[in-house]
Amino acid sequence: MNKSFKCSVLIPDSYGGDSEPLPVVYLLHGSSGTHLTLVSKTTSNAVDRLGFVAVCPWGGQSWWMDAPVANSAFESWIVSDVMPTVESTYRIRTDRSGRGIAGSSMGGFGAHYIGLRHKNLFSAVGSVFGAFDLTRQPDNWGKGLLFGPASNGDGGRIERSILQISHSLANGELLLIETVGTSDFTLQENRELHADLTKRGIEHVYVEMRGTDDKSSGHSYEFAWPAFDMIFDRFAAHFAGRDKIWKESVK
Repeated sequence: MNKSFKCSVLIPDSYGGDSEPLPVVYLLHGSSGTHLTLVSKTTSNAVDRLGFVAVCPWGGQSWWMDAPVANSAFESWIVSDVMPTVESTYRIRTDRSGRGIAGSSMGGFGAHYIGLRHKNLFSAVGSVFGAFDLTRQPDNWGKGLLFGPASNGDGGRIERSILQISHSLANGELLLIETVGTSDFTLQENRELHADLTKRGIEHVYVEMRGTDDKSSGHSYEFAWPAFDMIFDRFAAHFAGRDKIWKESVK
């Protein structure tokens, strides 16, 4: 893309030059976020408590993919640039069993999109109110620029939606986690993905949560931070070999 983009990296207090390589989690923000959005007290506390490195790149409204229309190649940037740079700079694990990717809203889509398309690189994928269906509100949040106006046709939205891409997944290939609030506008597409995975016998973790009110059960960070905490805990157990919903290698 011939551009430079920012990326935040959080390391635990226990990190040192002679420490064992640590697991790494790539965190992808939503359509209104930046590389700082997920650099929160929740994330920093989890990094210290669980002993992993968190990498938070900037992605604009890219939907974390190589777009069919716009000059936007964020999937390639993550896989071919961000990951090698981070791995050469920090003492982190480079095996797929020590790598996870997660995100919220557009970032939940991106985590699934990249994780499912690169199962050889990641073993754990998580989302918080993931916006999985690109055909819903097809021109909003940058999608019109990436795919062209919906009035001109699908433009690749259907084939790139997670419900379609997830059909490449075999049971046990990934630790897969989806969380969503009961008042969230993405609830239906999360339920549809959950139903399809269940029908096909794909083991996954699916959690619908209700907060104290609609806001804390909807598309807000009042909901997101507890959900991320749950994902971080489950990822940490997985990295330590205490969660076996995955295969050691992917053919």
